[in-house]
Amino acid sequence: MGTFSSFGLNQAYHERYEKLGDRLSDVGKTLDWDVFRPLLESMYANKSGKGGHPNVDVILMFKIQLLEVWYNLSDLAVEREIYDRLSFWHGK
Repeated sequence: MGTFSSFGLNQAYHERYEKLGDRLSDVGKTLDWDVFRPLLESMYANKSGKGGHPNVDVILMFKIQLLEVWYNLSDLAVEREIYDRLSFWHGK
């Protein structure tokens, strides 16, 4: 559970960020991501029945690939940015 000060900082961050403009959040609000789900599931679904780690949501993977293209990032770089930048989570 976060502290009161971390809550205040988080709220201040979001207020300031919204004033500056959040393109990723705008994209997330504009697009109906589920339109892509049937196509993506046909391409990425693991139906081998061998068990193992559950599949990552195909929409999440698609969004990550878009970030790689939009920001010219490698797989490692986009992973680092996702962990580092709150703005990359706003577009979810």
